[in-house]
Amino acid sequence: MGIYWSLDQRPTVNPRALIFDMDGVIVNSEPLHESAKRGALRSAGIEVGESDFAQYTGRSDRAMITDFATLTPDEHIDAAVQTLLRTSQGEFPVVDADHRLVGLLGRGQIIRALKELGPDAKVGQAMVTEIPTIESRRRLDEAFRLLQEKSAPAVGVVDAAGRLTGLVTSETIGRMLLVKDALPKGGRLGPWSRPAGA
Repeated sequence: MGIYWSLDQRPTVNPRALIFDMDGVIVNSEPLHESAKRGALRSAGIEVGESDFAQYTGRSDRAMITDFATLTPDEHIDAAVQTLLRTSQGEFPVVDADHRLVGLLGRGQIIRALKELGPDAKVGQAMVTEIPTIESRRRLDEAFRLLQEKSAPAVGVVDAAGRLTGLVTSETIGRMLLVKDALPKGGRLGPWSRPAGA
């Protein structure tokens, strides 16, 4: 027995039909998603052509940062400050002993924690804990959607065991699109290529 809400919001029992996962089967919302993504990128000063989304509607691991410093919840803020000073990162994933993402600590949060909590405070006291994750083989547009819907600074990319393998940010997506756009027609660089006719 199921419960179904019709358009007039009256629940009924024993529906005649249920539709699951209709997106891509009955309804194609991809053009709507593409338009929203372009608008978000445009607001960041990045213009995206038609072929860009077709080329990069792919795996999230194509636009992730893979070389990054991590912190642990038990480290002190002074260690986070040292990590901030020795890297060019703005966002630091906080991982547990099994390398699973448990939070994120940004540059501004490090400075605020240093001021308000002091250098001996724990990273776990200052980190943001609601960071979405996505498996590395998932579509890049899903990572982008999570960035927007959750207003998250990053999406953690994880392997099948849930261990952090990378981060996707609006900045990395923008960089990927800029690199792809700079490639000569028919050119290839790593996982990115530009079709000969584009």
